Amino acid sequence: MMSKGGFGSNDSFSGGDGASGASGSHDQARAQDLGLPLTMMSRPGIHSIVPCFISQLLTAIEVDNVFKIRGFALHRVSIVGMIMEAKKASQYIMYKIDDMTAKGIEGRQPLSRDRVRQPVIPLPVGVYAKVLGVLQSSDGTTLLGILSIRVLEDMNELSTHTLEVVNVHMMLDQSREGVTPGRQLLTQARAPVSVARVSKYSGLNFIHKEVLFLIQECSHQEGKAVTELRRELLGVTEEAITQAIEYLIMTGHISPTIDRQHLKIVG
Repeated sequence: MMSKGGFGSNDSFSGGDGASGASGSHDQARAQDLGLPLTMMSRPGIHSIVPCFISQLLTAIEVDNVFKIRGFALHRVSIVGMIMEAKKASQYIMYKIDDMTAKGIEGRQPLSRDRVRQPVIPLPVGVYAKVLGVLQSSDGTTLLGILSIRVLEDMNELSTHTLEVVNVHMMLDQSREGVTPGRQLLTQARAPVSVARVSKYSGLNFIHKEVLFLIQECSHQEGKAVTELRRELLGVTEEAITQAIEYLIMTGHISPTIDRQHLKIVG
């Protein structure tokens, strides 16, 4: 399945180019934009794209300017998550991406010399996006140098990415001596897969689905508190959350419990 955004669900170990138009001299330009040595963008195997959870990226170990997971070098990686923050800086667009496996990761999409002088509108906050990038380190913090980013066209891409991550990293484990059990990967996969299940509710926007997911995951007998929703939905305004709750109650997806400030899934 190939997406309009330039990379699709079958690109995990593709020998072809994963980023839109990123090849040859364009790779060198991208490397310079990202502040990376040219060798990092041209060494053999660089076109292998490894799907990852953000938790894996944040625990990757940097050795000689190369990030590794359990000894496997990560050159290009792909993640899927919600855009929690987006703003334009002088030389790049900063995105905060969260896939609910760990704290969010900061991604920086460099702007070309021409685009720096032009008005650029970042992708909106609150949507799910697929990101292709290169891991970087800045002042001890792991960042993602973004090569390509696009909004998901179908929430099924989220569940597809989750299955790819589990499958690919299990294969990496099996290729080494002292195989690491896949239980941890499967545990990490539960959060994004739960979001994918919510996508069966047609006609709902991303905020509706996120509210549903958080309410569904709540184990409290009195239901999910509205105050908790507002605290956990970073980057979403209080008005947008209130409108989403009212819509979901009206359409029968959720209902109040002990009062209007506590909610549960219907059915």
